Amino acid sequence: MSVQTTVKSSMSEGAGGGAAAASLASELDKLAIATKAAGDMVALKAAIADTESKLESARDKLAALNTTYDESARASKSVAREFLAAERSIAQLEGQLTKQNLALQSMGGALSKAGVDVTKLVEEEQRLRVE
Repeated sequence: MSVQTTVKSSMSEGAGGGAAAASLASELDKLAIATKAAGDMVALKAAIADTESKLESARDKLAALNTTYDESARASKSVAREFLAAERSIAQLEGQLTKQNLALQSMGGALSKAGVDVTKLVEEEQRLRVE
């Protein structure tokens, strides 16, 4: 049985210290929310790193295509299509990265307003995953 279930069960059974149990249950609920948020932040940071990696690859591909395009006397339709596709891919990835960064900032702001030290929370979550 979880600590939360035990505390809530004690409260419903009318055990002594009902106010203390209610306070403890409230703090445990806050801790559960903060723990989930920390996990969400870690996952979002991993998604951002993945998007940044994809964006870097797409930019490298565009640069290579640009070189190919410049070197050919007359660019073939195939190279032109690849070039446009690479530009679209970069634009899509930049948009995705912007959305992910905004979501991360919003999540961190909400946690900070709730009194959670986001830096320590994420560091602790990462330490616990390693152990």
